[in-house]
Amino acid sequence: MQARPRHRSRRAGVAVSSFVRLAVPVIAVALGGCGGSGSSSGGPNARRFTTEPQHHIAAVVDNLQALSRSGDATGICRDIFTAREAATIARNSGVTCEQQVKVELVQPDATYAVNAIRPHPNWALVNLTEGNGRHTGLFMILAGSAWRIDSIFPVR
Repeated sequence: MQARPRHRSRRAGVAVSSFVRLAVPVIAVALGGCGGSGSSSGGPNARRFTTEPQHHIAAVVDNLQALSRSGDATGICRDIFTAREAATIARNSGVTCEQQVKVELVQPDATYAVNAIRPHPNWALVNLTEGNGRHTGLFMILAGSAWRIDSIFPVR
């Protein structure tokens, strides 16, 4: 059994993704369908991952993409992120989770393609590619019956 990642990356720079900028403080560097996260989705990622729990995990990424495209920052902070991740985003950015998500994730053409999912009974690691080609990792946990993003980190 693989251990849970112990910390978030503190890397800042132009190559850091929108996801990662939400999760870590950026100092002196200018960085250049909808629904609950536990629901199934007919989105592109969920259609590619048909076994459990990968299907539901991929559906969260599809829901994130849909909420990003529709401008629903509140839905992302409330339904996609864990309360701990939303609080971390707010603490590190100095504004509310919703305000930071509007700046970093809300985009009419947001695209997140899941490359790999490594599920465990109550947590999973997800590797995805953003529309800009950057690779991002997600640490997700099973909260009740819903998968949620609990940590975001850069993938090299």
